[in-house]
Amino acid sequence: MTHFFAEPPPEDPAPADSRLARRVAAALTGHDGVTVDVQNGVVILTGTVGDARSHDAVLGRVREMGEARDLCDGLTVRDGRSGPGREAELFGELAARLAVRPPPRKAWRAPMAVAARAAVVTTTVTVVFAVGILALIADILLRARGR
Repeated sequence: MTHFFAEPPPEDPAPADSRLARRVAAALTGHDGVTVDVQNGVVILTGTVGDARSHDAVLGRVREMGEARDLCDGLTVRDGRSGPGREAELFGELAARLAVRPPPRKAWRAPMAVAARAAVVTTTVTVVFAVGILALIADILLRARGR
């Protein structure tokens, strides 16, 4: 006979979500226009904030709490930029700053590359010279035997 043991049903997340939503809302009391929802430990922020600094302050405040499993940014800054759009703009600024960096030095001119090439050439010349000497010695020995 086979027995199956089921795990106890998961605790209903609704009470924990409600408590977290109240704590987050209390932490954001100075920011009017921000709505807080929590689903399965994920804090979802929607609404409008005045400027980019307020937007960053709201997100920072929720992250500092450390109680949320994740944070979904649905806030819109009054200038019309939403969270993802603002992130795309910041990414574009970062990419532009990286694009103006001077290009890296050519690898083949680097001192280590020059030293490596010199070592390879030296080793090759040494091996070819040694093989030539061995061939000369072998030739001398074979001629001496042939007398």
